[in-house]
Amino acid sequence: MLELLREKNLDKFINEYSEKSLEDVLKDTLEFNSYRNYHKIDSMGNISTKKLNMPLVSLTFFGKEELENYFTKGLYITEKRKIHKIDRLSQYDVSHLEKNLYKVFYNRDLSIAYRYAKEFILKDKELFIKKLSHFILLDEIKSEKAIITLAFIKALEKVNKENVDIFLYSYLPYIVTYPSHICPLNNKEIIKIDKENLDLRALSYLNLIAYGYEDYKEKYLRKLSSYIKDMYFKEEEIKLMNMLKESAK
Repeated sequence: MLELLREKNLDKFINEYSEKSLEDVLKDTLEFNSYRNYHKIDSMGNISTKKLNMPLVSLTFFGKEELENYFTKGLYITEKRKIHKIDRLSQYDVSHLEKNLYKVFYNRDLSIAYRYAKEFILKDKELFIKKLSHFILLDEIKSEKAIITLAFIKALEKVNKENVDIFLYSYLPYIVTYPSHICPLNNKEIIKIDKENLDLRALSYLNLIAYGYEDYKEKYLRKLSSYIKDMYFKEEEIKLMNMLKESAK
């Protein structure tokens, strides 16, 4: 893969992967499809953040028609990562994983987060998705974490013991290393929400609500209502927005 990227050999990449599954594409590009860290602070307190890998999201939902975009814009040759097998935490039961997952995510320790998430997914995938979704739904919508989380959930439809590491390495870094800002919105008014006029961040958040906790739905909608005034639109997001409008409940 490194040779293909150095040569910028798009035709060879598409020929080789046009008939392969998402898992196969991610497996062979895993070293390059995510930044090592999406948030950094230097010795003088200057903060820098990196953008979400939108070509990865598009590849997840639209498959081979997004291979060109993924190859040219979603693989970072200078960010080559060392990929190791993620160790399990078999000694922990689901209650322990559930109790500590948010602490691990909030501390942004990716190496530990990989292990907790892997064990949780293999023991109780549906509960993991609910817990993850709730965590993201409490976060700032402008962080764009709802977008990558929906893609992660989509990829997890095909998860098993053999490929779980591939999906974790591809989707979890942004969720964990981009800072979380959780704040209460209990006093915000819920407004009428028209999905036809929502931006990608709001649409993703609206879709993710279906995976969260029913008892918190009102709080989720308050947060969404508060965000709507800050929406912004990008032309390159229209395709994904249209898909999410169809699936929004």
